[in-house]
Amino acid sequence: MTLPLLDKIDNDICQLTMKSSFIYQRVQLTNEHKPAGFCVSKTAARMDAVSILAKNYVVLSMAGMLDMIKELFKEEGWKTVPSIRKGKLIVHFVGENGEFDCQATVEEEDGLFVFHSILEPEGINDDNRKKIMEFINMANFGMYLGNMEMDPDGNQIRFKTGIDVMNDRLTPALVSNVVYGNVVIMDNHLPCFQKIIEEGATAEEAMELMEEDF
Repeated sequence: MTLPLLDKIDNDICQLTMKSSFIYQRVQLTNEHKPAGFCVSKTAARMDAVSILAKNYVVLSMAGMLDMIKELFKEEGWKTVPSIRKGKLIVHFVGENGEFDCQATVEEEDGLFVFHSILEPEGINDDNRKKIMEFINMANFGMYLGNMEMDPDGNQIRFKTGIDVMNDRLTPALVSNVVYGNVVIMDNHLPCFQKIIEEGATAEEAMELMEEDF
């Protein structure tokens, strides 16, 4: 989809929203697509027409989401590795406190883009796993963006961010917000996980380290 077409779509939807009294005249609905109770009110007519217009365009705007993300990673110098699972890309991130793999997942039919930073540290046992999960619970409380999670039976720790763009489109700016917000937070938490695993610190002590940095 070209940018001029996207601009036209945005303009059409804005015009339809602004001119609610003429909405049913500007969108030619066939009997097949006409919702029940279409002319009950002008407000209902406006909402129905905008929804149908958006749905007509959503198939176009969702197409190629993964290709766009791959191109953005390429521009940032991030090498991507296709996953064996459809709709996923693997990238490697090097931060100030360490490095880790990340996974970008796209569900085009649902308009979803989800990004995970993934740690699989060595040295995790039953004792420190409980401490890590306790720390994750403490860290998640009050976190504005995303959430930490851990496999209760393994050693994988992940940080997840994402966005739902159904009835809209994914833009480079939105991808950047999801990705960079994610990797920065995971990188900031690395010393806390290391303190628990390598030094035997408690969840509270790891949290104190986090608070000192901020």
